[in-house]
Amino acid sequence: MSSLRHTKDLDDELHAPDGHAAVERFRRIYLTATLVTGVLVIAALWTVAHVLDSAQDDGHLSHLAGRQRMLSQRVASQAAIFTTATDENLANVARARATDALDTLHAAHAELSAHVEQRRGDGDGSERTWARLTEVEAQLASLAAAADAVFEAGANGSDRDGMPALVRAVEAEAEDLLASSELVALDLESAARQHLSSLDELVRALCLLATLVLTGKLFLVLRPITKSLRRAFERSAQRQRELARLSRELGAIHAAIDEHMIVSVADERGTIVEANSAFCQLSGYSREELVGHPHSIVNSGQHDPAFWDDMWRTVKSGRAWRAEICNRKKDGSLYWVDSTIVAQVDGDGRAHRYVSIRFDITEKHRHLEQLAHLQGSFERAIRATKDGLWDHDLVTGTVWYGDQFKRLLRIPPEEFAAFGSKLSNFLDRIHPEDFERTRQVIAEHTASGEPFDMVYRVRTNAGEYRWFGERGNATLDENGVVTRLSGSISDIHENYIMRSRLDLATRAARIGLWDWDVSTGATYFSDTWFTMLGYEPGELPSELATWQKLVHPDDLEAAFEDVGRHMSGETDIYVNEHRLRCKDGSWTWIRDIGEIVERDAEGNPERIIGVHMDTQALHDAVETANDGNRAKSEFLANMSHEIRSPMTAIVGFAEILEELIESAFDRTDERVDDRRDDRDTVERSHNAIRTILANCEHLLTIVDDVLDMSKIEAGQVHIELLPTEPVQVVEHAVDLLRLRAEGKGIGLHVELDGPLPATIETDPTRLRQILLNLLGNAIKFTELGRVTMRVTCDPSTETIAFRVEDTGIGMTPKQRDLIARFEPFRQADASTTRSFGGTGLGLRISNALAQMLGGGLTIESCMGVGSAFTATVGTGSLVGVELRSASDREQRALAAASTARRVAARRPGPLQGLPLEGRTVLVAEDGADNQRLIGLMLKRAGASVEFVNNGRAAVDRLLTDSDGRTLPDVVLMDVQMPELDGHAATRELRAAGFAGPVIALTANAMQGDRERCLAAGCSDYLSKPIDREALVRTCVEWAQRGGGGVESVRAPQDGKIESAPSLVPSLVPSGEGARAGDGSGLGSRSGVGEDEGLALKSAIGPHSNSALEDNGSCAESGNDSGSASNGSLEGERRAEGDHTAGDADAAA
Repeated sequence: MSSLRHTKDLDDELHAPDGHAAVERFRRIYLTATLVTGVLVIAALWTVAHVLDSAQDDGHLSHLAGRQRMLSQRVASQAAIFTTATDENLANVARARATDALDTLHAAHAELSAHVEQRRGDGDGSERTWARLTEVEAQLASLAAAADAVFEAGANGSDRDGMPALVRAVEAEAEDLLASSELVALDLESAARQHLSSLDELVRALCLLATLVLTGKLFLVLRPITKSLRRAFERSAQRQRELARLSRELGAIHAAIDEHMIVSVADERGTIVEANSAFCQLSGYSREELVGHPHSIVNSGQHDPAFWDDMWRTVKSGRAWRAEICNRKKDGSLYWVDSTIVAQVDGDGRAHRYVSIRFDITEKHRHLEQLAHLQGSFERAIRATKDGLWDHDLVTGTVWYGDQFKRLLRIPPEEFAAFGSKLSNFLDRIHPEDFERTRQVIAEHTASGEPFDMVYRVRTNAGEYRWFGERGNATLDENGVVTRLSGSISDIHENYIMRSRLDLATRAARIGLWDWDVSTGATYFSDTWFTMLGYEPGELPSELATWQKLVHPDDLEAAFEDVGRHMSGETDIYVNEHRLRCKDGSWTWIRDIGEIVERDAEGNPERIIGVHMDTQALHDAVETANDGNRAKSEFLANMSHEIRSPMTAIVGFAEILEELIESAFDRTDERVDDRRDDRDTVERSHNAIRTILANCEHLLTIVDDVLDMSKIEAGQVHIELLPTEPVQVVEHAVDLLRLRAEGKGIGLHVELDGPLPATIETDPTRLRQILLNLLGNAIKFTELGRVTMRVTCDPSTETIAFRVEDTGIGMTPKQRDLIARFEPFRQADASTTRSFGGTGLGLRISNALAQMLGGGLTIESCMGVGSAFTATVGTGSLVGVELRSASDREQRALAAASTARRVAARRPGPLQGLPLEGRTVLVAEDGADNQRLIGLMLKRAGASVEFVNNGRAAVDRLLTDSDGRTLPDVVLMDVQMPELDGHAATRELRAAGFAGPVIALTANAMQGDRERCLAAGCSDYLSKPIDREALVRTCVEWAQRGGGGVESVRAPQDGKIESAPSLVPSLVPSGEGARAGDGSGLGSRSGVGEDEGLALKSAIGPHSNSALEDNGSCAESGNDSGSASNGSLEGERRAEGDHTAGDADAAA
């Protein structure tokens, strides 16, 4: 307190009349001294900064000089490496490094010279440094010339013996340059030391100057202020004595206030600086706990910020503020005070303290709260019912309406009194259509005294009519006369509308409701339940037996079984579809859904409610869709047959013609040069035949793609999860495509990243089809560079990823997003189709298969850089599965060994001579062209061939044998023929006991065709177009077996018919899911695996291999000439084949 009084006295002194001049004088002196100090400080800082910049430049120049020394040595060392390098790449690297060092030397020298030239004439030795830099420049030129001589001599290779001398010359020049650079560095270091010495002297001078300035400021400014303070203290002593007297008087007043009121004093920030005993006693805090803390220490949080903002705004304006405040004690309890706050102001009228005087009014508020609680409880009890209460005194005619009653009518509170107490005030609001019915109900109730419950519409103050429910009761006097009516109304508008809408919806949607009392058998059926069956509501008894009589006999048992499972707790709800008999005798399909809603104390069902939904239209739609799917399947089968049948003749005769041309070509090679024109003609013919074969295969591939997509969309693709070695599948796919990649001059590599499972649970056939598609796309769209198959596995998600990366043409982001939609017949743009061909189905098929295998397909691409297609599939559980990892060398060795073993195991030996010599083959074929083709193929293999035009003729030939001819060794049976088709003919033969081999010939490629052939009793299966090698080998196999009819076609216990073990399927690699007889392309139509067709071609004749190895003119359409299997989901696409199924989708 004394310090505050001294400050006040000093303020008085300074504000005295004679004190203004002194203040002004002090201010001028102080400002002048401050200005001088600032100028000196700025000058000193500028000088120091200048010296520091110079020192920094010196350091940079020293670094440049040192760098010259290092670079000169590098030039010499790289020149020596150049002369001794035996590898041309190492010599080129040394030469490049020496050249870079010389360039850096020139740059450093130029920068160093520029800095030194700027400082010439400063007297710090710059002239001497400049002269030495001139010598360095000349030495640098000599060093560059000597190095160039070394590199030129090394490049010419003319004088290898003189190279050491040239290197020594370079080293000598480097030594001279090093010595000169050392001198330059010493000069620069000397200049740097001079600058640092100058900086030290400058700092000392500045320190002395600062000391002098501060001393002068102390003498000129602070001394006058000290004298003024001394005078002020003398005057304050007198005033202090006067204040002591006033303090004693105020103390007496303060004691009286402290005894009877709660007082506290806070500073301008709201911090408590004084608190009397009453405040401490009421709040529960000690004085030490209150003083120094803000008033928020007792804040209860009961008042919003606006309350306190009003308080501060009032007291800071100098006005008194009063309000009732709820505070919180130290123990957490609340108390109320009537508080008045006034501000204490200083001489300038600014509030610097706030005095609060309070009275404890806690008891008053406690009584008010109890009263409000009682009132609120009553009001809440009324509102909780959501009912509006009313009471009508029939004797006086007055009516009382509760507040909630008025609220339900949307009457604002300010109009409650105006609503009045007349009955007409309410009756006038009843809807005219409901008024008479309401009046009649009330009249009947008044006469009888019975309770009533009714529903009607009432107009609210908002002008709308709402549905209300009213309940009432009567009060009778001692004579039994009704004297009072009391009741309530409830707003049921939403529920009423909802029930109305539900009833309307169930009628419109033909949904019938039912409610079954399990214990009694009583059942409620809604009106719609009856009308949806053609009955009038209530026309049939409401009992469970009614439903039982209407259910179709074939569906009743299944329906009761579903009800029983639900009642036993096996299902959450009861769902069953069955047929109910309509009134007109027809049957309609019903979807019955129900749920238990009540159980007894033991948990047994007591009540089940549910709905009947008419699903006849859905069943009709499903049947229509099934008819459409059957028609579509028949169309696709017929389309495949109509295309493949003529293709058999085209491809077959083209292959024969190709062989004849090759023979002519070989003879032309033996002739002299004057027959060169004939040779060119034969070669052009040879290329034309190969083009025919390739485009035939392309057409078949398109057909197969359409069939594949049809199977996927129809959900007819079946996934068979088998233990599969993923590395083996990858190697197989890469092996099949390696020749194609090498033919384009691009690399095809496999990288196995991280540990991979030894086996996974997947469908190997589908997986291999995906990989062949992606690899084929990558090779097609890559002209330079490489294609890489990268395999990774994530055990945490049980997925394995096959990432195919290429360095092909790539795609723009827009093209990539377009392709990533996997839409059918969609390519990046029209130019892709023109340049590379394709159907736009391959990626859609691959993505669909990957999803079926538990994964998917993702695309990354950059135009001009390449693309990456990643197919992920599920691995199945990897618990207990070995995770293998191998180094790159081991991977390559493993892949090479596996490939060699597989190729060696698959390649069959060649068929020597005439493999069918002495054998008879009966061909049942209605096409004359195909008869000639098949006959030619078989006769060239040594067989005797008989022909019949239909299945009936084949049966007659084999069963009657009227002319005494022997039975044929093999029967080739076309599936689609007039009079009697192949299936029916084979069934008749087997039924009659014919045991000879019957090989089906079919142009169909739909799923199940092979199974249908085997089920009919066929021994084996070949698809059209017929591959000659496959045809001959299959006939040889079954002819050697000497049977294969009834005995070789067996039906296992699971009911599936399969063919006897065959020699041909043994060529298929084990564990890869290859299926015999599924292919339809050149080289795999015999039932062998895809790459095995290559071995058959090489074994029987060279003409097919030539077609596989040469693209011919077909390259312009983006298709390799050697196509493979049909690519259907039951086979795979051959590596050397036309991967148009996926090429179009990739555009990468």
